[in-house]
Amino acid sequence: MYITTYNPEGRTENHDISALPDSCPVCHASVTVDPKIAFFNPYSSTNRVQVVFWCPNNKCRAAFVGIYSGYSGTLYLESLLPIEPQTYEFTRIISELSPDFVELYDQAYAAEQVKLSDICGCGYRKALEFLVKDYVLSVTSEDEEKEKIKAESLAHIISKRVQNSNIKEVAKRATWLGNDETHYVRKWTSKELKDLKELINLVVNWIEMEIRTKQLQVDMPE
Repeated sequence: MYITTYNPEGRTENHDISALPDSCPVCHASVTVDPKIAFFNPYSSTNRVQVVFWCPNNKCRAAFVGIYSGYSGTLYLESLLPIEPQTYEFTRIISELSPDFVELYDQAYAAEQVKLSDICGCGYRKALEFLVKDYVLSVTSEDEEKEKIKAESLAHIISKRVQNSNIKEVAKRATWLGNDETHYVRKWTSKELKDLKELINLVVNWIEMEIRTKQLQVDMPE
């Protein structure tokens, strides 16, 4: 579709843009929007158009900008600003077990949503460590051992202190990929950020299943 744009001198030009946004970056609702006004910088090295939209969702009504770019012909939607990052919903069990894990995971998830892909992996790795340590601390009764756990490395805790074989094997592999996100040279070149997140979610699921099973045994004793 063609839209009229204004340049810094106030002159107008017509540009062909690929498509309109179908969701609001602030409230994340599915929306149908129309361009309100558009601006074009003729001095940019690429054709870049900024289009202002207004969210029609009555609970939001935020103004946001669509950035369109391209070297010639049709301009394609590059990004939407501002972005209000979404949070990842964890169950009450995980939130109570490790609130720090939930907070760290959400920070990494927010970084990922604003395309800070080179640093969000480090955040996911840190979140994993808090989750595993809080899980091990929750099944440890002695205060002296708890202090040791807080100072031990994640690899040691997984190897020596995690008894559940499913949690152990998945957490170990999640640590491998998490460490790759912090090192200069990657060992697991065929794996990506999505693989790390999948492994962390498996750790979450196995921990939650163990906790739920123990609760069931208490609620329904033989």
